[in-house]
Amino acid sequence: MLAERRAGDAEAGSAARHAGVALVGNVLNQVCFLVATVVIARGLGPTQYAVYASAMALSIILSTLAAGGLDVILVREAVRTREQAATYLGTAIALKLALTLVVLLGLALYDGAIGVAPMARRALWVAMLANLVRIHERTWVAAFRALGRMALEGVVLGIQGGLFVLLVVGLGARITDARGALEALLGSYLVSLTVGMALIVRQGLRPRFGGGLPVARFMAREALPVGVAAVLAYLYERLPILALGLLSAPGDVALFSSAFSIVRNLGVVPLVVAGAALPVLSRLAVGPGEHLQRAYGSVWRLLFALGVPLAVGCWFLAEPLMAVVFGPEYAGGYRVLRVLATSVVFSFLAYLAKAGLEATSAQARWTVVLAVGVVLGAGLQMALIPRLGHVGAGVALVVADVVVLGLATRGLGRHIARPLAGLGRFVACCLLGGGAMVALLVALQTVALLPRVLLGAALYLGALVALRAWDADEIAPLIAALRRPGGREGLGHEAQKEVV
Repeated sequence: MLAERRAGDAEAGSAARHAGVALVGNVLNQVCFLVATVVIARGLGPTQYAVYASAMALSIILSTLAAGGLDVILVREAVRTREQAATYLGTAIALKLALTLVVLLGLALYDGAIGVAPMARRALWVAMLANLVRIHERTWVAAFRALGRMALEGVVLGIQGGLFVLLVVGLGARITDARGALEALLGSYLVSLTVGMALIVRQGLRPRFGGGLPVARFMAREALPVGVAAVLAYLYERLPILALGLLSAPGDVALFSSAFSIVRNLGVVPLVVAGAALPVLSRLAVGPGEHLQRAYGSVWRLLFALGVPLAVGCWFLAEPLMAVVFGPEYAGGYRVLRVLATSVVFSFLAYLAKAGLEATSAQARWTVVLAVGVVLGAGLQMALIPRLGHVGAGVALVVADVVVLGLATRGLGRHIARPLAGLGRFVACCLLGGGAMVALLVALQTVALLPRVLLGAALYLGALVALRAWDADEIAPLIAALRRPGGREGLGHEAQKEVV
């Protein structure tokens, strides 16, 4: 029993190390994109930047259709049946290529039927190619997760983001229109796609394209709800901005968009954590239920513990944060940032609920939940924006987030019995730590922003340690994650041996 527990701790520690590197790579990717976007906006001017932004928005929607939700099914099935991982990988690639051709054909028909201006047409086609390459790059990311080698995901995404910002800054004056900026994006994705392919082959996993129609039909059927949910999620996040554009002044749109961008960028944390949890939950879903419950509860604790200080920080530091990040003219957006901060914990846990539903083959329930969220959000936006402006848009989004999490958790109850049992003490510890953090932030109002953030985070962590929020069994994997691995014989290597 002790040997099994130590082996489990070592496996969890390996997964935590890989997830940590993946998180760094994802954050670096987002920071690079933010820097590149600022450089592009300043260099191109409002007219060309509007062309760039419009082309990116439409191409992201269309490329999401081409992705088809296949990455989630690839991870889940490759983990469950390691001997078929190469077949699932090859089938996912083939289906994505077919969907890519359909999307390109649809874009050609759209282009000819509506008659887009030549400048916008060229930008749209380059943006479309860039984002289609991106969805194929994410195939390798899914394969890394299935192999337990998420660190390679961080490498690929870090390379892509770094190369993009280097191209944008390096070319500088040569980028004179939206098409030039999008060509830099396309080039960075082509490089990261190639790097990802080389890394996955080096892991010993080569796509096998002989799965035939049965495997293709199975993956397409299972992925359809995930693909629909991806489109709904894109719409769900953009409903407030669309509604504000129709019902309020441009200033409200700017204030909400700036505040929402801060909260949305925090989503990289649960995105990576839930991404690391999906393979584990998928494997445990076919075994005894108590193992799945324990794993889900552990990840739930982690996301809750991470979400509380971020929510507290966004609430109490909203005004200086808006002024520092976006400039004094955006400081008025602190009100809606405080509103949105209340949804941070709920949105973090919703990422995990989504992963839980996908791992238990209940992905269609997540699609239904998101559809309800879109309808509810649209109704609340229409009701609250005329009265409260951009703050009303934030309130509507928070209410929708709470409902989405509640419905998703209820759906999970049918597959994971009482997944949140026994969490009352842990929640109380986190809230007490958050209260201590609040007291410190209030006492240090005259101190600069960065020291306040660091001191608040340190106090919160210290409070959790002092209150013993985690027991010894939960701390053991974290200790294992901090130890230097003895060799390459980690989770990913074992997965590689099983696949090959």
